[in-house]
Amino acid sequence: MTLPIEKLVAFQFGFLLATFLLTYKMFLIMTNNTITDEQYIKDSIERAEQSKQDIFDSWIIDLDKEEEPESCDTEDSNCIICGS
Repeated sequence: MTLPIEKLVAFQFGFLLATFLLTYKMFLIMTNNTITDEQYIKDSIERAEQSKQDIFDSWIIDLDKEEEPESCDTEDSNCIICGS
């Protein structure tokens, strides 16, 4: 089955029009969601600061969870906890 040339041209035109409209819509979306270099740097600094705080908080929590070693008598010669 062959298509008449008019239908083929109409199909190609419709395909090109749809491709153009989709590309244009993507362009509009991208231009509306762009951020400035200054805003990007500010956001990066804020994320870095938050990351530092999260790491420090995690370290504090880990310290709180650890069991403290038993204290030893300084007279004990077998004490390995404090190294006396």
